[in-house]
This record gives sequence, C-alpha cells and structure tokens, in this order.
Amino acid sequence: MHDVGVSVGLGHLDTSQNINLRGSSSLVQRPEWQHRHLDIDEKFTITLSDLFALRNNNKLTDSKIKIVVQYNPWILPLRREKSFTFQLKLQTNNKQYWYDAS
Repeated sequence: MHDVGVSVGLGHLDTSQNINLRGSSSLVQRPEWQHRHLDIDEKFTITLSDLFALRNNNKLTDSKIKIVVQYNPWILPLRREKSFTFQLKLQTNNKQYWYDAS
C-alpha cells in the first residue's frame, strides 16, 4: 500500500485519578504516522503514548478511541479509508485490555 496514514479520534478517556476527557469529531495525527509505504505483510505499529502520557501512577480505567487508516492500494489510484474502534476496560485483576468495539 502506498501513502499510508494513521489518525486517532478520541471518544473518551477516564483515568484512575478522575481525569475525564471527552472527545470530538477531530482526528489527531503524528508526522511519523503519515506517508508510509507498506509491502505485502508488512506491519506498522502506532503507540498511543505518543499522543498523551499519564504521570504519577495515573492509569487509564475506561477509554474509547477510533483509529482511522487512509491508504492508496497498490493497483488502484484511489484513496481508501478504514476505521477501527477500540474500548479499553480495566479488569478486576488490574490489567487493561483493549476490545474491538467496531
């Protein structure tokens, strides 16, 4: 795929220290997430801590995000877009798990 780009949309972020953020329809991008070329079976990973960092033992307790991938297929001269929604839940064992909420 050519010209791959990733954006993140914030639904909400709730933290253990009662910081609660509600999103908007805006998407956030990082320059290093844009204009990538991916060969067959090549992976590309983004890290949400590149967008925000929690301090002082604060951790996410409940969150919902949307990840949008834009790309040009190898053969067709069309711009395509695919979105994925993920919901984070803090489990009783204090571990965080992201679930597909698409």
